[in-house]
Amino acid sequence: MHPWKLPAAVGIGSICLLIAAAIFGLAHPEAPAGDVLPRLDRIRGNVAVLRHGTPLQARAGMGLQRRDRLATGSDGRAVVAFANGSRLMVGSDTEIELSDYLPEAGRRRTTLLLDVLRGAFQLVMNETAGGPQPNVQVRTQVASMIVHGKDLWSGPIDGTRGIVSMTGQVEVRNGAGSVMLHQARHGTMMRGSQASPDQPRLWSDEKITRALTAVAFE
Repeated sequence: MHPWKLPAAVGIGSICLLIAAAIFGLAHPEAPAGDVLPRLDRIRGNVAVLRHGTPLQARAGMGLQRRDRLATGSDGRAVVAFANGSRLMVGSDTEIELSDYLPEAGRRRTTLLLDVLRGAFQLVMNETAGGPQPNVQVRTQVASMIVHGKDLWSGPIDGTRGIVSMTGQVEVRNGAGSVMLHQARHGTMMRGSQASPDQPRLWSDEKITRALTAVAFE
């Protein structure tokens, strides 16, 4: 994926974040329609949407279509709301592509894939009581994450990329190795694509606060 430049009105986005659904070989040619579309729940500062190559000024309540790109400037923040109540909080200097999103329907599980090149985000999943476990995968330049948790944060911190599971389990892996984050507030640090993830450690309250501040609105 190649980063794209924000229009002058919204600054320059330095991060690419791809969201694709239909993981594990499942293809879905059309995006969900109507009220199941993800939407921009909140925006602050410079935020833009690129649709079919055309930049649009983002606005709160705007529906996001398949393959839309969401980009925030240096002062921008955004919250994407999904049909099942899940939320994606996006920090500044971030770019997101909604490649696909397949919501839960009957026995079908919610499917979501996030490709993250740089930048901070927090994904809070809202699972349906008694419903099927969603398929959620996050990929970055340095590692992939299989998400079985309900609250995941990842972004730049302490000079590298950090990944922390606030609740639930997250498997973090790349070509050099893998670790499982299976305890609340345990995280790992990534030193590059050729280095295995650090062994999980309990993050301090101070470090958690710094991480969440990077995506917070207030």
